[in-house]
Amino acid sequence: MPVHLYGQCAEMDPLIELSRHGRRRTADQDAGAPIPIIEDAAQAIGAEDARRRAGSMGTIGCFSYYPSKNLGGAGDGGMLTTNDVEHAQRLRMLRLHGEEQKYHHKIIGINSRLDALQAAVLRVKLRHLDD
Repeated sequence: MPVHLYGQCAEMDPLIELSRHGRRRTADQDAGAPIPIIEDAAQAIGAEDARRRAGSMGTIGCFSYYPSKNLGGAGDGGMLTTNDVEHAQRLRMLRLHGEEQKYHHKIIGINSRLDALQAAVLRVKLRHLDD
């Protein structure tokens, strides 16, 4: 779990290369499956390394919108990003008490949705992030 900190990206190329070598085979996974990389980009939203943004290089990117962060809201909040369809589906379920469809909870989850007030504050501030 690389941590991007102080607006700077961690050294990602060696980790990405290591991830590609995969993990050992177990009964429930294919041989050579890539090792997932979960990026902590809470202190580096908008940072770039080799034209890649923090939180976009691994399997999952984690961001925080706590007021002291680079893109802070008016209270607690955060975001997870992924390009993996299966991870995205599971993460969406987890944020809604594990709900796969209305009133059908496939897994145990939490209430983890960003409220409208936080979204409004962040939407205004996001326009200025690159500056």
